[in-house]
Amino acid sequence: MVGLMQIAFISDSWKHAIKAVQKDTVRTGVGGQFGNKGAVALRLKIYETTLCFTCAHLTAGYSKAKERVEDLVQIHKKCFQQSKEGVQNEAEIEESDYKFFFGDLNFRIQGEYKDIKVKLEAV
Repeated sequence: MVGLMQIAFISDSWKHAIKAVQKDTVRTGVGGQFGNKGAVALRLKIYETTLCFTCAHLTAGYSKAKERVEDLVQIHKKCFQQSKEGVQNEAEIEESDYKFFFGDLNFRIQGEYKDIKVKLEAV
């Protein structure tokens, strides 16, 4: 990824409770080849509760709402699916107990979504 960073600060009094820390990046820019768009994600367990934080930079442009939704779908499909060693992972964003999604999402408010029929529940 180019230009996205996510930092988690944990108090010393809580660091004993943190385990199963995972990080990943998903490129969605220009056919998934460039890191100008995409996401960085951090998944961790605090005791038995899993948290996932995803920071994304989605496709820009007023008429690109469908592309932004497709970026979201790709991020959810690809994130945490394969380790850097090529081993298939079982963890997914959606398997987390709590999910936080933020960043430069580039969505606009002026009714550009009336023709988009994509269900993120299927991801």
